[in-house]
Amino acid sequence: MNICKPWWRIGALAAMLVISAATAAAELSAEDVMNKAFNVYGGDDSISTLTFSFEADDQPERKLVYTMLWKRYKGEGNVNSKFLFIKEFPAHGRGIAYMSWRYRPYVDQADDEWIYLPELRTVRKVSHRDNIEEDEEFAATELKPFDLDPRHPSRDSHTLTGTEEIDGVTYYVIESSRKDEAEFYPYRKVVRWISADRFLTTKIHYFDLDGNLRKQQTTEWQPVGDAWSWKALDVENVQNGHKTRLEVSDIRLNTGLSDDVFSQRTMKTGLRGKLR
Repeated sequence: MNICKPWWRIGALAAMLVISAATAAAELSAEDVMNKAFNVYGGDDSISTLTFSFEADDQPERKLVYTMLWKRYKGEGNVNSKFLFIKEFPAHGRGIAYMSWRYRPYVDQADDEWIYLPELRTVRKVSHRDNIEEDEEFAATELKPFDLDPRHPSRDSHTLTGTEEIDGVTYYVIESSRKDEAEFYPYRKVVRWISADRFLTTKIHYFDLDGNLRKQQTTEWQPVGDAWSWKALDVENVQNGHKTRLEVSDIRLNTGLSDDVFSQRTMKTGLRGKLR
């Protein structure tokens, strides 16, 4: 039996597969894609090291290092997630801490945020506009807290503007704009490139309130067990030329972080004796 198939049959089969894949992609709405991207499994909690490197004007490159703790709450007590950042480097800023509790989007409650400055020996509640930028060195980075915490899809209106193939991977291109004009959010719209195979967001363009492109971000992902985590983020502010790179290392997932870790007490006393 001749097992060789005519080239036209192989070509027809390939065409059918491409058409089937395109049809399947077209069946997903912008909201479907955004929800799948938001729900990519990143673990139930994590401990990691964040290293920020940034360039501004002709100044030498600077670095900041933080320990980050994160826990998913899945809406328990109306909380989506909690974050805690503790500064490790440079030495003169060691111990500065920032904590955020993120609430479900339909709850009429602003996210809670606190900052601890060791020289003042006090924890102070802050607003989105103040938050971690009270750490003057962090204020120079192009990655802000609202960029680091994935935004819940229900807060925005989404449009699927098309698909794009990059390095053999098909991406959905989604344009998003906030629903609540009164909400503090520094972007008029955000455009995301989300992979059709794993729903990982690998590129983001941020537009300012005047509709001009402000920042471009690319994200490199890494698998950690059955979860996905950021490996590195590169951001460039096209309006001022400033660049920031974030590297994520020493990742520990699903460690069973206690709720008590996300407290003002931990911000003051540090993590010693609180982690397994």
